Amino acid sequence: MRVRLLRVAAWMGVFVVVGCAAGAPSPYEENENALTPDSGQSGGVGGSVTGGMGGGGSTGACDPATCAGECCDGTCVDTASHVNNCGSCGNVCTGTTRCTGGECKCPSATATACGTACVETSSSNDHCGACNTACDAPTTCVAGDCKCPSGGDGNDICGDVCVDTQTDPMNCGECSIACPAELSCVLGECACPLGGKLCDGACVATNTDENCGDCGVACDAPTSCQDSACKCPAAGEVVCDGACIDVQSDEMNCGGCGETCGAGEECCGGTCANTQTDMAHCGSCTTVCMPTKANVCTAGACRCGEAAQCSTTCAQNFFSGAWECSLF
Repeated sequence: MRVRLLRVAAWMGVFVVVGCAAGAPSPYEENENALTPDSGQSGGVGGSVTGGMGGGGSTGACDPATCAGECCDGTCVDTASHVNNCGSCGNVCTGTTRCTGGECKCPSATATACGTACVETSSSNDHCGACNTACDAPTTCVAGDCKCPSGGDGNDICGDVCVDTQTDPMNCGECSIACPAELSCVLGECACPLGGKLCDGACVATNTDENCGDCGVACDAPTSCQDSACKCPAAGEVVCDGACIDVQSDEMNCGGCGETCGAGEECCGGTCANTQTDMAHCGSCTTVCMPTKANVCTAGACRCGEAAQCSTTCAQNFFSGAWECSLF
């Protein structure tokens, strides 16, 4: 039995020696050679893996050959998005800015980074339109410009007050241009109110018989001022020798003053016409002979040859040449 035990022990001794001779590390030796968080292969906050990029803060080794980003203070980081190393090592994004594409930018697309703050330059009174462009009172920032509160055209600063130079009688058109007491500021010009006109130092209406259309233009009877012009009472009438005349029908002033119609003529629409023979004014100014039913105006009547105006058709006889009414 003792011999057998020795043989077993001897055999086991050989196994141990052979195992150690082969160079296999013990479990303790394996722990001693393991990678540490500071080795650059296992990161701290944010983590850094060989060939990858981490969150920073580690002072371990960083291999530029395997770092896909940039080695900053011993850590492989992505400078395109790292707030403490934005664009380059040590460039820290402060305030409310964030690292985007290697630049410190504001989260909002409409905001602008002014120092450490993200501001809306379209409405910020301290950064209006651009950083550090401040609006002085009484203006405020409107759409990126320092303007008076109303923000409309004609609103300017005169002294330290916002005024509307389109309507302000003390600053009409521009600052310090004052209108006389009787005038108002209309669209940036000193003018009489309600469309009046300054005549001899006073505002007057230019639609009166004394000032018709302009200062001192008086309307003589029988005319009166209508639409700022001296006119006769009835439409179409004109003044002829001090009287209002309808030149469309007056035979002594047909078409104009002094245009007289001849014997047997009437004034038809401003034209002298012989109503005894005129096909267009046969018997009266308003009677027209129809060419298909009559061929002549005789003694103020429409006729077809010797006969009265036809109810059918007035045509010339092929054989006799006389004008006759057809049967149908």
